[in-house]
Amino acid sequence: RTSGETLKITMFNDVAYQFNPEWVDALHCDADCAKLWACSRFAWLCRRHPVDHGRNPGTLGPPLPWPPPEEEASIRSLVKSANVLQGFFSRMDVERLRNLTRRRLVLWTVLRHPLERSLSWLGMINASCPRVPWAPTCADATALNYYQRPPRVRTDVGPSRRELLASHVTSYAHDAMVWQLGHQMHASHRDVPDRVALERAKEFLEQMDYVGFFEDMLFDFPRLAREIFPHATHNFMYSALYMLGAVLGWPRMHT
Repeated sequence: RTSGETLKITMFNDVAYQFNPEWVDALHCDADCAKLWACSRFAWLCRRHPVDHGRNPGTLGPPLPWPPPEEEASIRSLVKSANVLQGFFSRMDVERLRNLTRRRLVLWTVLRHPLERSLSWLGMINASCPRVPWAPTCADATALNYYQRPPRVRTDVGPSRRELLASHVTSYAHDAMVWQLGHQMHASHRDVPDRVALERAKEFLEQMDYVGFFEDMLFDFPRLAREIFPHATHNFMYSALYMLGAVLGWPRMHT
């Protein structure tokens, strides 16, 4: 499980709002997700078209930054009393969140080795073969095609969607954590120099109230409970199982 989802299960259950960008979830194209995103504007990621007949309008563009305009009013109301907001936020998203509330934000994150994180995502989206959403075929869904610039993506969709799909893949394959922490993760919104994003990512981590590491959650899990969630109530059995998994997985996470 991802560290965020696991921690939500084991440590706190009062998440008031969870943000998962459509383009992230829609790329998990197992049968359930394909049904879930049937009405999404990113549903084409989970479908195969022998010929792309007019499915690529010229207005097709990159994902909009958070919060979506249609949700801003409800989110502004929510953050006045919310306990925990969790999700795939980038630094600029958090800056916009600051503008929605006068409350002090307690910021925390769990980092993972960048290459491990990138390969983990590749493994997840490839697990849905033969419905692999990004490459021409399952045989083409290799790390080589994933990391090349531009990535080798599907050819059964028109040029505008190929370009958008390539930007989705690039967002994960190339410096995802730097851009998520330093500016905006999605490649379509990377509009500052790389070195600026890197320096801002370092600054942002210094502002965090807590920074843990996925590879060291055996030690960082108790610290998170103590420093950020001292009053949270949680199921002891879940926490015990999490710690057992952390013990068993520790050698693998350090090889």
